[in-house]
Amino acid sequence: MQVNRWTKRISGFFHLGAIRLVKGQLARSPIPEGTFYLLGLMFGHFDEKDDLVDDAVGGSNSINVGIGIVVPVGRILEMVSQDQIATRERQAEKVLREKRMPTMDSVEQQDELAFTKEDFETALKKVSRKPEPGK
Repeated sequence: MQVNRWTKRISGFFHLGAIRLVKGQLARSPIPEGTFYLLGLMFGHFDEKDDLVDDAVGGSNSINVGIGIVVPVGRILEMVSQDQIATRERQAEKVLREKRMPTMDSVEQQDELAFTKEDFETALKKVSRKPEPGK
């Protein structure tokens, strides 16, 4: 895949812009903001020592060279999908559901009150027929 000037990578995300070059033609994304893919989680970067950097700026005389350390999203998914973590997550969801979640409103279903397909078609015929003149 050719990377062009509309393609951006920021903090582990890969962004295909709203307008990009595809097979020599400009193409517009169906999503106004463009498409984002999570490649991983950025958790560090490399520095370059520079004596010209003012001590007041960072105090370390170093500059971020823009090369980051990223944990691939596949490894993140492996970790959060482990049985131990999934079990704890289900337990936490259950506790929240029991203590803090609202009760869903509903009406008990009664067979004689059910609106059937026949009822729907009869009602549709009534409202869709043309009124007779003078009535």
